Amino acid sequence: MGKDFNFNVCRNMIKNILYKLLRKIFSPLHNSSLLNIKVKWFIGLNLVEPIYFKNFLKQKKDKYLNRLNPNKKIEDALVELLTNISGNKIKILDIGAGPLTKVGYKLNNILVELYPIDPLAKTYNRILNKKNIHPPVKTIFGNVEKLSKQYSENEFDLIYANNSIDHTADPMKAINEIHYVLKPDHYFYFSHFINEGEKNNYYGLHQWNFYYKNHNLFLSNKTKVIEFNISEEFKHKFSIDINIVKRRIIAKFKKIDLFYPDPQHAYS
Repeated sequence: MGKDFNFNVCRNMIKNILYKLLRKIFSPLHNSSLLNIKVKWFIGLNLVEPIYFKNFLKQKKDKYLNRLNPNKKIEDALVELLTNISGNKIKILDIGAGPLTKVGYKLNNILVELYPIDPLAKTYNRILNKKNIHPPVKTIFGNVEKLSKQYSENEFDLIYANNSIDHTADPMKAINEIHYVLKPDHYFYFSHFINEGEKNNYYGLHQWNFYYKNHNLFLSNKTKVIEFNISEEFKHKFSIDINIVKRRIIAKFKKIDLFYPDPQHAYS
């Protein structure tokens, strides 16, 4: 056990050192370009993020045990948004779910089809198997920036993202893809920390900041050379209700039932 522990500690140290080295190499080169952000995101995804979740599963057992309950009800905040459901089945997409979705599995007599996706799904499931942890619904591979290649147009009744869109390489494209696979007049539930990139010193996947200004939701990179007013950019696609709860932005994006362009040609 001690040897395994020492091996894992050493391996994680090497990954962190390698990440910091690669980060220094790429930082001076076009530091404010989207390409540079994508490169740093890719490095962080493969070298930093798995370490974080290994520590999460080891140190915060009380925070994930309820996620293993197959009778866990869908969170109240999400149930409130399921007002436009026809039939006895709903499809929910959980974006950046990590190893264990927190959405829940049950909703009265309605059949819940839950799709937790994450680009590191294989890694997370391997970690869970080693720890003999078996969730009711396993996370599957999925990249939010390529949802339209994995799912159909207007497929989901509800889309959930908790602290994940600002961890993507291109959040604007991610939101555009979400719009494509969400049903008209249905909701995308967005819960993210304010200025998470700044708080984490732009380490790992934390390359972006969400913030609230002049009653609008904004996105920017470290230097703010890249900055978007999300409320303005998507005003013809979503009606957006925004609330600030402590350090969190809770936004409810309701898809407007209008014609919109192919997501492959937007925010590329």
